[in-house]
Amino acid sequence: MLKLGTVLCIASFVAIAYGFMISALFGTPEYANLVMVPLNTLLILSSGIYITLSSLWVGLAWIKTFSSFYYTFESLMILYWNFLDDIECGSDISCERLGPQALAQRGFDENNLNYNILALLMLALGMHVITLLAVIYRKNKSSTLYTRSTIFC
Repeated sequence: MLKLGTVLCIASFVAIAYGFMISALFGTPEYANLVMVPLNTLLILSSGIYITLSSLWVGLAWIKTFSSFYYTFESLMILYWNFLDDIECGSDISCERLGPQALAQRGFDENNLNYNILALLMLALGMHVITLLAVIYRKNKSSTLYTRSTIFC
C-alpha cells in the first residue's frame, strides 16, 4: 500500500510539473490548450492504456520514454498484477492464469517498478528545469522590451 501511495504522489508531482511547464512555455491558455491536446493524445496512446505496447508502431515507440502516463500506468499494473497467483477466467475466454504472465502479455516488465519511480522523478525534475528556463527567458525578454521602450520615449 505504501508503494501505491508513493507512485500516485510522484505522479501528481509530475502532473503539477507538466502544468507549470506548459504554462511557462506558452503565453496564453489558448496556445497552451492548442499544444496540450495533441501532445496528451500522443502520450496517452503510447502509454499502453488503450493500445498494447507490442502492437505500437516502432516509429512511435520512443514517445513512451517521455510519457508520465506510461510510467504511472506500468507501475500501477505491476503493483496490482504482480501479486496475483490465480486469475479466474471464463470457460470461453483464454487468459493468463498468473499476474506476471498477464503483465508480460501487456508488454510490461515486473522488475521495472523502481525504474519507473526514478523515471517519474526525473521527468518532474526535467519539467521543472524547463519551467525555470522558460520563466528566466520570459523575464529577460520582457525586461529588454521595457528597457527599449524607455529609451525611445
